[in-house]
Amino acid sequence: MSHPSTHFTSCHVTSSHITSFLGSGRAGFLSNKGHETDLETLKRRRLPIAGALWWTYACSLLFRLLFEGGFMYALYVVYDGFQMPRLVQCDQWPCPNLVDCFISRPTEKTIFTVFMATASSICMVLNMAELAYLVAKAITRGIFGQKERKSSRDRIQNNTN
Repeated sequence: MSHPSTHFTSCHVTSSHITSFLGSGRAGFLSNKGHETDLETLKRRRLPIAGALWWTYACSLLFRLLFEGGFMYALYVVYDGFQMPRLVQCDQWPCPNLVDCFISRPTEKTIFTVFMATASSICMVLNMAELAYLVAKAITRGIFGQKERKSSRDRIQNNTN
């Protein structure tokens, strides 16, 4: 398993999911402003994602989406697709002439690469769906918030007249 794709994969998994760990820590810190100690109360409480927390989470999703897409593109470009070749012909330094290099276990590495690319694609689709949901919910919250503010202003003006 000392093929560059395994190192590439471990780097991809580690770096693309570290943002979710950092985001969840920030979300827990920002949302836990009260001093509630009852665990059941904390489990039932729903906190709206708004303000700085919303922007942090949305940027985290966008960064993860771009990062996974970049790794998928790099993997595709480096290996000319998602299949590992059985034979690579090397003619670069330090090889003095054309040398045949055989890759060990190319089928196993191809299966692993395709599995990783499939899992990454599923994660990208889910990230896009979650980002679209967050944006749609923020837009509807903004539209209904403007209507409520406008109706409360109208009520205040009617009461003063």
